[in-house]
Amino acid sequence: GVTKYGLVAAMTSGMFVAVLYIALNQPWVSNVLNLPVDWARLWDVDPISAGVFGVPIGLLFGFFASWGERKLALGVMR
Repeated sequence: GVTKYGLVAAMTSGMFVAVLYIALNQPWVSNVLNLPVDWARLWDVDPISAGVFGVPIGLLFGFFASWGERKLALGVMR
């Protein structure tokens, strides 16, 4: 199972990646940073589909945060 810290890590990291991808693909951000319009677009994924990147990142962060918390609880990582 997933621990409470794993859940928080999964939700916050996944949301951060999704919001960051959406924000970086806004035209006004490109203008402010003096970059081409689609400079941050990965594999032609539209910003509305940013969960494609957020979900896997959230799963990884959730897994490793839960794993690390269990190791600390067992005293293995001291």
